[in-house]
Amino acid sequence: MFPSPIQAYRQMPIFPLQAASLLFIFLCCGAVSFFPRYAQARETEAERIDAFRSADANHDGRLSYEEFEKEVRTILENKDDFEGRGFRLLGEETQKAILNERFRKMDIGNKGYLVLSDWKRN
Repeated sequence: MFPSPIQAYRQMPIFPLQAASLLFIFLCCGAVSFFPRYAQARETEAERIDAFRSADANHDGRLSYEEFEKEVRTILENKDDFEGRGFRLLGEETQKAILNERFRKMDIGNKGYLVLSDWKRN
């Protein structure tokens, strides 16, 4: 006799948790990089500048963490590949931790915001 779906789920190993943990490790280690490194696909200087300006909602020449987070989330919501789907599978707190860590690494000088040179460098 085959188990019911509920019984099968209860007997299932903790694979989803393990998969999420491995994905988190890959993301944190940079094995999967999808943050403004997506700029690698943007080959020209003008396109990188346009991307920065579109993310700069208040047009002050700086990207606050909120502007950065909104831009990266928009990019990832529109990506239908391993990186985009993988990020969407992570929990909200994990996503925030990854975004915060990436912003901190990009923020040269710990200014609390990104300037164009920070954005282009990454």
